[in-house]
Amino acid sequence: MKLYQMGKGVVKHYRNNVKGNKNASCKLIQRKLTRNILLGKKASSHKGSSEKVLYKYGCLSILTVGNKIVWLKNGSNPKGWRKDHKRYNELNEILGINDLERKSTNKEIKIHTIFGKFKHLLHIKSK
Repeated sequence: MKLYQMGKGVVKHYRNNVKGNKNASCKLIQRKLTRNILLGKKASSHKGSSEKVLYKYGCLSILTVGNKIVWLKNGSNPKGWRKDHKRYNELNEILGINDLERKSTNKEIKIHTIFGKFKHLLHIKSK
């Protein structure tokens, strides 16, 4: 399956504005956004350009130009929007999202474990 490319600033914006993705890898974000576009509703094609398309996936708006994601906005949930859970799970499997999320979670656990063992050496008080 062909993945969407990501324009400048898309990864940073996604990490900072989409809950639970602060430490997500570029690879994972690319796959999630591709999935979201495939599951989303085509809101509009911009006048004057057949390549500019705005997709709505829940509260996430995704603007593409051709095969490149150029803009994101995380806003309020549109009325009546429902996620297709069956297709969502299928695309997660096809795109390898579940495996990438597991790897990311395992890395975070290892880092926290190592940090916990050596924080006394850093003179940091735990919360």
